Amino acid sequence: MFLRNSDKTAIVWKENNISFRDLLKNVNYYSTLYSGSGVKKISIYSGNRPEWVYAFYSAWKNNCIAVPVDYLAQPDEIAYILNDCRPEVIFISRDMEKNFEEIKKLLLYDIRVFVFEDLTGDVSGYEPDEIYAENVHDVAVIIYTSGTTGYPKGVMLSYDNLLANTEAVSNVIPIYTDYRSVLVLLPLHHIFPLLGTMVMPLSVNGTIAFSPSMIAEDIISTLQKNKIGIIIGVPRLYDAIRK
Repeated sequence: MFLRNSDKTAIVWKENNISFRDLLKNVNYYSTLYSGSGVKKISIYSGNRPEWVYAFYSAWKNNCIAVPVDYLAQPDEIAYILNDCRPEVIFISRDMEKNFEEIKKLLLYDIRVFVFEDLTGDVSGYEPDEIYAENVHDVAVIIYTSGTTGYPKGVMLSYDNLLANTEAVSNVIPIYTDYRSVLVLLPLHHIFPLLGTMVMPLSVNGTIAFSPSMIAEDIISTLQKNKIGIIIGVPRLYDAIRK
């Protein structure tokens, strides 16, 4: 099980607390936008935000593969990734629209675009359907490498890959629990923060809190307000906290 229905807070975004029930309703709403249309892959082109989470899990609800991309990458790099794996749908944020116009000129196929800010439907009528893997051997996500030695390469990870890692740090060694809040800061298109700050904590009914930015004051404020118990970081983050 990846997402369970409950009234517990799943996501803290600025001043908003989003319960698992509301999270699941939003996921269901997003999934209806492209369900039954033969979509096999969806991509996400945006910075971290709750809508990113909705879009990601909507792929799993529709038995699709999620393909997150680096929102800071150059248009030609994004176009290469999209042309390589050809997701039929992409979710983007308003601030990425201008960049995406450049990307579309480089695409060799048509793609359906949803802008987060335009998705303002009332989700109260949607069911909070829980999210689980129907077949653990199916590909769940394709993560593209940074392309250090050439063009980025898509790494296909199954649900079983993700579950094995999650169980290792929640059941075998109880690092992730329902009472430890987790800071979301690093970009979710990388597998380390994707698993460590989203998939793993939410799968154990834990709370994740988004920091508004990488600015030290925002990080410290998010840590204090939400009594963060786990930080997934890189040297730059720990240096900012130390300063």
